[in-house]
Amino acid sequence: MKNVHYSVPDSLVGEKVHVKVYSEKIVILYGKEKVVSHQRSYCGGDWCIKLEHYLRTLSRKPGALPHSVVWQRAPEELRRLYDIHFKEDNRTFVWTMPEKMDFPERTLSRHARS
Repeated sequence: MKNVHYSVPDSLVGEKVHVKVYSEKIVILYGKEKVVSHQRSYCGGDWCIKLEHYLRTLSRKPGALPHSVVWQRAPEELRRLYDIHFKEDNRTFVWTMPEKMDFPERTLSRHARS
């Protein structure tokens, strides 16, 4: 897990979480509740993030969406949808995105150095 970043829901930023590390996945718990599971990355500097973890923050600052790290790693099909229908209206896009998006986890995990 050296220098690998894993996201948690933005409501947990600053909270103490527990991390269970397995050979193929990372499970993050808040108290005894599992809040997220990520495919484990062995690439230093990697970001394993889920867009839905940032919806609350983006709803407050929708203009930050196109320039955010999470958006740069969003699935191509979602970015295409945004470009076609919402490019001039970030706020509506953020408000209409479902709480749980059904995209493969790997599409939001790209190798990037920070």
